[in-house]
Amino acid sequence: MTYSTKQYALTEDQRTELHRRVQSSKTSKRDSLRANIILLREGGMKQRDVAKNLGISHTSVSKWTMRFEKQGIKGLKDALGRGRKPTIDSSKLRKVIDQVEHSNHGKGGRCLPKVCII
Repeated sequence: MTYSTKQYALTEDQRTELHRRVQSSKTSKRDSLRANIILLREGGMKQRDVAKNLGISHTSVSKWTMRFEKQGIKGLKDALGRGRKPTIDSSKLRKVIDQVEHSNHGKGGRCLPKVCII
């Protein structure tokens, strides 16, 4: 199986943002990793070499490379639909928040079951 050595022409703004994500201590590890993938691929590194260098699968490298090609920087975000789905619908949640904010039961959450009956 061969892996593409396609080079990417990043805009200066894209390159700056990707470098910021890699170097920032406030960026999540996964965002930093995704940015690093694109920067290494831009330099002409093969998918297999990027994967080996970063200690990840070539499938991950391929995924984030393709998403960047199609969507740019926005493609490096997690897709919607990931994570646990809400168990309380938004109208009930709003009702609970309103009841707690307007209750006279102090600042603690111990009275929450008495205040909020769902």
